[in-house]
Amino acid sequence: MNARSWILYSAARVIIFGVILAVLLVAGLDVWISALVAALAGLGISLLVLRKPREDMAASIAARRRREPERSDDEVEDEQLGRREG
Repeated sequence: MNARSWILYSAARVIIFGVILAVLLVAGLDVWISALVAALAGLGISLLVLRKPREDMAASIAARRRREPERSDDEVEDEQLGRREG
């Protein structure tokens, strides 16, 4: 899993949201309206601008899902309790 992509994407999203929120608050808009507009605008901007980090994150999620076989809750609990069969 590529932690750098996760950190870069998350930090960029927070920064985009923060900048838009600050601009709207300085412009004198209500806090709730500013937050809502900043969240929606940040989502749109991140979809357009942060395509590469988002694709890297999706690839790391897909790779991790391929590596780990799905196990039932009973199997996990039995393993943790030391009652694993065969």
